[in-house]
Amino acid sequence: MRLPVRLVIALLIWLVAIPTLIPATPAQAAETITLRPSSANVGDELYITGSGFSHVYDYWVYYKTDGGWEEVLDRYDCTVDVDGYLRTDEFEIPASSKGDHEIRVCDDDDYRDWVAREDFEVKPKIEVDPDEGHMAMEIEVTGTGFASEETNIQILFDGAVVLPTQLFTADDYGTWEGTFDVPRASEGKHDISAKGNDTDEDEVEEADFTVEPGISVSPQEGYVGEIITVMGSGFAYRESNIRVTYDGEQVGEIPRAESDGSWETSFAVPPSVRGRHKIDAYGSSTKASEIEDKNFEVTPKVTVQPVTGYVGTTITVTGGGFYAEETNIEVRYDYNGSYDTVGQNIAADGNGSWGRISYVVPASKYGAHKVDAKGYQSSYEDVTEATFTIQQESLPSPTLISPANGGRVGFVAKATPTFEWAAVPANNGIAYYDLQVASDGEFLNLVLNVPITPEPGAENVTYTPQEALEYGSYYWKVRAVDRAEDVGVWNDPPYSFHAGLLPLWAFIVIIALIAVLIAVLVFVFVIRRKPYY
Repeated sequence: MRLPVRLVIALLIWLVAIPTLIPATPAQAAETITLRPSSANVGDELYITGSGFSHVYDYWVYYKTDGGWEEVLDRYDCTVDVDGYLRTDEFEIPASSKGDHEIRVCDDDDYRDWVAREDFEVKPKIEVDPDEGHMAMEIEVTGTGFASEETNIQILFDGAVVLPTQLFTADDYGTWEGTFDVPRASEGKHDISAKGNDTDEDEVEEADFTVEPGISVSPQEGYVGEIITVMGSGFAYRESNIRVTYDGEQVGEIPRAESDGSWETSFAVPPSVRGRHKIDAYGSSTKASEIEDKNFEVTPKVTVQPVTGYVGTTITVTGGGFYAEETNIEVRYDYNGSYDTVGQNIAADGNGSWGRISYVVPASKYGAHKVDAKGYQSSYEDVTEATFTIQQESLPSPTLISPANGGRVGFVAKATPTFEWAAVPANNGIAYYDLQVASDGEFLNLVLNVPITPEPGAENVTYTPQEALEYGSYYWKVRAVDRAEDVGVWNDPPYSFHAGLLPLWAFIVIIALIAVLIAVLVFVFVIRRKPYY
């Protein structure tokens, strides 16, 4: 019995001693990571270092965007040495809103199997394209790392809002885009930034924009004689002796630029042929070669002087912007729906100009009338027309003279009155008068309705109808119509008159009575006094 007890005791001692005989293995430390850097902008590169990892395992890296988890590195991009130190390749920060975004290192291709995690801070940033240019150039602005769906975002140029009325809104990932035209600014670098409801200007990594000397032209196409404005920016501080040229010829001079290097001038387009012409500028320190030329497109146009008047006005017609020495030019006037020839077989000079053709405006309706032209190389559609406007007039009612109001015309039965009234003054000239005669005051029963053409220069107008008026009462009125189709007012109230003193039957009765009376008198004084024999 002793042997088994001793064996049991020896076995227990051996089991207790086994752990002390086996070499000790150090415990595995927990995985930790460091983000390098720990904060940056969308699009910047980031890599991860760490410790406590197993070199026998594979690892993946996931990034938490506003739309969910995104794998940014796979197992081939993550390296662990035998000492458990992790080093990843670099990766770009995906589009994401400002603030903290979790980054996970996972031991499987599933963001839920993470072994280490750390927060990364996204900061807002501005990028511009292009990053250099001149005033009035359109610049594209891209903002990243703003708040998700941030509103009321404004673009700033050197701290000043460039588009007060234009606001931008970021998407779910804090990204937005916008454009603006470069304002007046001196030559050199300038800051472009932004701000919004959730982002202050000082939070944003601004972009640099280099202002170069340049000019803008407004308008960029037009006619000979048109006033165009040239604006310059990016010139040196208060640069002097600035010149503006048109096809190499000086057309403007600016004594000195503003302190921000900007300036402005205007000039009339000189006589020049149809097509493209170069506008440039230079100064005491800015060479013309540094300035990008601007094009101005000359198009042909007809001009009239004066532009308003009356029928009979003499206008002068000129043309510019045609082709050099263009021939067979014809000019026409819009004449009551058709056209009247103003001039033909006209030839332009070497600058594409022609003119000083005199033309008397014919009788035509008040309002706008176009004067256009064509040539051997230019169609009516190519040429910008001119407009002459015939002024509208208010014509007074004529002063009626005869028959007088309430008067009588003629003696017995029918009468043939002569109507007379004073001529109406009119700048457009009187074309005719409307004369109406009626047997009632409402002019429902017209007996005479005729247009009367006046004699030129006559102070009064007269008209005698061909047929006599029957005995009775009549009403008459007159109105003027000028050569521009202005219609005057009728005289009000109309005049009345009576045709004939007696009707025919009464006249016959009176004659008969007179005859009877004469017969009676003859009988009494002649026949009765004869002696009887």
